[in-house]
Amino acid sequence: NRSSDLSDAQFRLLHELIQESSQLHQFKAIWKLIVIWSTETRRMASLVLPLVAKLDDDEGSSYQVLEMRKEVHDIDLEVDKEVFFLLKDQDLAQISAVKYGLITIHPQLHKLSIESLKEAQEVSSDDELSELLILRSQVVSLLQSSYYDTFIEYLTTSGLPVSQLSGLQNVDPNLLKPGKERIEWIARQLYDAGFWAQAGSLLLKQKKTNSIVSTFNLALSAAKKLFGK
Repeated sequence: NRSSDLSDAQFRLLHELIQESSQLHQFKAIWKLIVIWSTETRRMASLVLPLVAKLDDDEGSSYQVLEMRKEVHDIDLEVDKEVFFLLKDQDLAQISAVKYGLITIHPQLHKLSIESLKEAQEVSSDDELSELLILRSQVVSLLQSSYYDTFIEYLTTSGLPVSQLSGLQNVDPNLLKPGKERIEWIARQLYDAGFWAQAGSLLLKQKKTNSIVSTFNLALSAAKKLFGK
């Protein structure tokens, strides 16, 4: 079955091009055609994304998969899951797999992404990853990971959300607010989950309190003062 807004000739051409392609630059060219010709990219994306995810990441194929996925809404869980594991199985694409899972709307893949992030031995600071963790409300899940401190540093020093993620679906509007409002909303999530000290520590960090005086009791006091318990 072809997408309803593609002519028969366009659909046949795309199918032929996809079947004959094996290089990243070829898939990038095909993707441009899909975006130009079709407002319903989901079905074609389901064919292209797994093939690009299988390519060697030396040329940046995992980055391209992420960029393509951001342009498509509502891909089936099974397709997204296939792409996630294809990326996860590549040593150079581990963090891309985490990002891919968070870009999707599927809670099951959000959970798998957090598990993968916790398994990672060392993760460099990554603004896009940090932003995805915020927008997918994964702060509490992140507490036991080695990336938490890096994430908190991003949260308290960044401004507005990463613009490339502005079209992400199913995002709490409170997480799109700038600066202080967003930090307080995330601190509230930590507080409500029972992590009072972490919530207070985040509030103190946001207020630039000297780390030497950011004691447990002071952090707890800050959280209770704002959230009233």
